[in-house]
Amino acid sequence: MKNWLLLLLLPWLLAGCVLERFALPNNYAPKHSGMTTPLADGAVFKGVADPKKGGEIFLRFVKTGPAQYVAEHFVAMPDGEDIALAPAHVRFLPLGGAHYALYWKRIGEEPKQGYALVRLDAGRLQVLEPMSQLSTLALAKAHGIAAQPPGLVGGYTFDTGDEARVLKFFKDLATRKTEATLTLAATKQVPADLRTRTYAKLGEHIPRLKRNDLGSETDAAAVVAWAQRLAREGDGHGQHLLARLAANGWGMPADGAVAIREAEAAVKNGVPQAAHVIAAMHYYGVGVPADPARALPYARRAAEAGSPGAMLLLGFAYGNGRGVAQDREAAKRWLQGAMDRNYGPAFAQWADLVLTEKTEAADRAALPAIERGVAHNDARAHVLRGVFHENGRAGLKDMDAAMKHFLAAAELGDAYAKYLVGYRLRHGQHIAQDIPRGRALLAEAAQAGIADAANAIETDAPAVYLALGVAYRDGDGVTQNLDQARGWLEKAVSAEQWEANAELARILIRDNTPSSKIRARELIELGVEKNQANAYHLRGTSYASGWWGQIDWQRAYSDFLRAAEFGHAPAQKTIGAMQLDGLGTRKSEVEGRYWLRRAADAGDQDAHDMVRARGIPSWTPISRLATLARERYADEDRDFGLPPSDAPITSGFHRDTPLRVPGARTVNTNEVKSLLKAKPAPIVIDVYGETESLPGAVYLKGFGLYRPVMGRITKTRAVLDPLIGSDRNRGIIFLCVSVRCWHSYNAAMFALEAGYTDVMWYRGGLTSWKSAKQKTAVPQRIVWE
Repeated sequence: MKNWLLLLLLPWLLAGCVLERFALPNNYAPKHSGMTTPLADGAVFKGVADPKKGGEIFLRFVKTGPAQYVAEHFVAMPDGEDIALAPAHVRFLPLGGAHYALYWKRIGEEPKQGYALVRLDAGRLQVLEPMSQLSTLALAKAHGIAAQPPGLVGGYTFDTGDEARVLKFFKDLATRKTEATLTLAATKQVPADLRTRTYAKLGEHIPRLKRNDLGSETDAAAVVAWAQRLAREGDGHGQHLLARLAANGWGMPADGAVAIREAEAAVKNGVPQAAHVIAAMHYYGVGVPADPARALPYARRAAEAGSPGAMLLLGFAYGNGRGVAQDREAAKRWLQGAMDRNYGPAFAQWADLVLTEKTEAADRAALPAIERGVAHNDARAHVLRGVFHENGRAGLKDMDAAMKHFLAAAELGDAYAKYLVGYRLRHGQHIAQDIPRGRALLAEAAQAGIADAANAIETDAPAVYLALGVAYRDGDGVTQNLDQARGWLEKAVSAEQWEANAELARILIRDNTPSSKIRARELIELGVEKNQANAYHLRGTSYASGWWGQIDWQRAYSDFLRAAEFGHAPAQKTIGAMQLDGLGTRKSEVEGRYWLRRAADAGDQDAHDMVRARGIPSWTPISRLATLARERYADEDRDFGLPPSDAPITSGFHRDTPLRVPGARTVNTNEVKSLLKAKPAPIVIDVYGETESLPGAVYLKGFGLYRPVMGRITKTRAVLDPLIGSDRNRGIIFLCVSVRCWHSYNAAMFALEAGYTDVMWYRGGLTSWKSAKQKTAVPQRIVWE
């Protein structure tokens, strides 16, 4: 959000985030395994904005996840001007003593990130600066980092993607002589009027927010947590932001009801532009039945308050006669209002309306608007400009330029552009032929409802059926749909795409019915007959698991070996582990490591970790192949294809869960049985089962429900410390009812957030425990609220 930086030549400390002292390139992707939480949620610091001009600057740190904050900036200058600076994601990496490498990453259009060297002690935060530019550049060079000195504004610029080098540089820098260029003292709060004015300035950009502005899924979830905090505090702009995030499913599951609720609250709190969200929900039927006529009064209210998105919606409604009588002139007026506010999507929408006249004069009139849309990197504008180049409209025909714009639109997610590019890639038309990429784009376009793409797939090679079937089965790039997957894979099998046999068999095995098992086995055997590596691997898995009768490790080994020889990386990893363990074959460390290296070279991360560890880590599923292959209780290891959530969820607790909690260890039934025999055994905490749980378990009713961030760590420690004797390194196992229960997921996140180091998540919970025919008992109930 470039316009959040409303500054020209103020002192360096106000040139963007005040913590921006060392900038890193956009491809820098740190893991930050050692980050910590030295500040309380909502901590506020105050300092002097400009040593010469005076003024006040406030920083507020809002906790948005385990060891993660959003830093808000509030600046009031003596002349009465408030400076609205971009908020930033912040993490603290301890360097020793009171020094930290403070990682920052702007929230907004400019994907800028980096570090500051800070000191935290005695209610004070200091931003430290090296005493000498030359010595700092020399130190960077000594650590293998290419660096540029500060310019007129901003700080040093590093050109490296190596996190280890960067953190070693800061650890070294912390031991050298530095000076404090900004000193902030802890204070209770930001003045309410300054907060209100600053949020109002930042709120001007909420209607223009795009998904790319939010960064990674982790960053987007942190923005959601920040917006939730502002919404709870009653800030209308925070409610507007949360409404937009919920409406689009950015950083959280799309939720029309939440979007409408928060938008209505924002309107009541003086942000009428938020009515655009309500209008969109009613217009398109998100969270409520579609009712365009009901949507338009909300859209008018938001448009009259200056919302360009609402103007765009009204232009679309009048132009198409949906929810109101068709009136192209009214449509143009609303779209012109959005264009006057430099709203990117409006230009192509206006051009589309003009182009319905289908005259050369209309082409000439539409072209300037299309060009302005392209300047905003709007997908629809790129498509229109490509069509103009392709057909020689309003200029010379230029197929290379057309492809350039179609590619840009496809990368921005435009479904029709994906069809255009996919078809040309598939056939090598005006672009180098790339059949796999072309097929993938056609599949995405077909999934989005582009009929031409679906027709192209029907006439394409059967390999497309296979690609689509696997994509739908695994939810890879499309919404998971097993019925769609089955249909595409059946087509591939019928077309004698032999690789599809095993992929379809995987779905049939999930059905777990007698008829599906018979069909699955027939498909696998035919795939083996046709020398398909994935069929050998699946048949080996069936022998190892006992799916069709007695477990047979020798036959499993034989099939895995055949698949491995075909270059199948998962089979190579399995063969390596079996040879190291002597499972189904003679024990051979040399041969085992050979196959593990082959799998690692093919990109298998588990195999890579095994090679590095010179053994089979206990957390690796392969390490317990003999037992886990046949002892999987109540879907406890079932992969629903969901990514882990980096923040506790607030609703919808009884649904499919991901495979792991970030920072915690997922344990299965066999591992829990072993852990409970250890001395000392971990504490078992059931957050859902009041009358029945594991023997010796403690029941904490509602401990996994969402709780506000403020005071959460203190509360968590007050509950857990007495149970573990204040030894936060002692193991804790959290469970609830089954793999479709998020209460224990949240509870594990709360414990990690509070500093407990050995947190385990028994994902299968009580259902898996009982499925394994283990004894249960009434848990000890602890009243904690």
